[in-house]
Amino acid sequence: MKAQRRVFVSAASLVVAVVGCSPQVENVAPDNSAKASNESGSADASSQHDASTEPVWSCPRETFGANLVLIPVDEGNPYCIDDREVTYGEYKKFVDAKGSDFSGQPPECEWNKDYNPNSKYYTLYEDVGPMRCGPSLDEAEPGYPLRCVDFCDAWAYCAWSGKRLCGLRGAKPGKVTVVPRNSEDLEYGSFRVAATTENEWFNVCSQGGTSEYPYGNEYVASTCPGANISYEAADTSRSQCSGVEPPYDRVYNMSGGVEEWVNICDLDGCVYHAGPAVDPYASSCAGGFGASTIGNSWSEGGIRCCSDAVLVAGSSR
Repeated sequence: MKAQRRVFVSAASLVVAVVGCSPQVENVAPDNSAKASNESGSADASSQHDASTEPVWSCPRETFGANLVLIPVDEGNPYCIDDREVTYGEYKKFVDAKGSDFSGQPPECEWNKDYNPNSKYYTLYEDVGPMRCGPSLDEAEPGYPLRCVDFCDAWAYCAWSGKRLCGLRGAKPGKVTVVPRNSEDLEYGSFRVAATTENEWFNVCSQGGTSEYPYGNEYVASTCPGANISYEAADTSRSQCSGVEPPYDRVYNMSGGVEEWVNICDLDGCVYHAGPAVDPYASSCAGGFGASTIGNSWSEGGIRCCSDAVLVAGSSR
């Protein structure tokens, strides 16, 4: 079994050693093979100002899967994020379309020749409860959130869908982002930046760094998916686990839900976020960070993609 590291950011809870991902990074061309158009018609446009004087941005339209939501930022260009997790049905279309084509992955993922999720059920840590994987793609309910894929699977799916893994704002496109350790305190690089608004995922979860939870600063039990996340459909029309202020009110299950891979790595592994909303700390945007080697699908990892915004009018800042 491949090892993984699970870390709760403030208090030491559980640390498991991992084998690192390589710091060797290369440019990777976007993977457009067998790509479908977005069946849900996702795209947002920001046009509150005169297009002749202010830039107007939109999310790309030629994408597949969840709707993209445009996220403004104080400095730099906006970006887009999926409004929910990737489902088994969406991921199966990717696996079927790719077949034996494993191109479009970064050099760190050259070993990856199987996109199928891990479908074995098991218990690893008695003190944090059962960690469950499965079912297989053929047995899964197509509308339920995908789980138990590794970092490379997540990267490949997002690239195929016309998007990319969420990561640090302004990071070089097409590369695995490796954050060095802090030479003074030897803190893991990935965790040092994970709970900052530079992390696209955390920025949305915390409503631009203004709240501890997606829905506010006070923990409200049962607002976000709990331990039975395998049996809850990724239905945004019924979810109460969303932000409050626009545009965050159109992004769901950033707390709870399945763990979601993020393109923020260090020499020990790559970050994932979320997981079941089981207590106030683990349910917070800054709590419950985990990290694992890029080849580890035992982390229950799921997928939520991001993309760069598209300038449709005016000039960029």
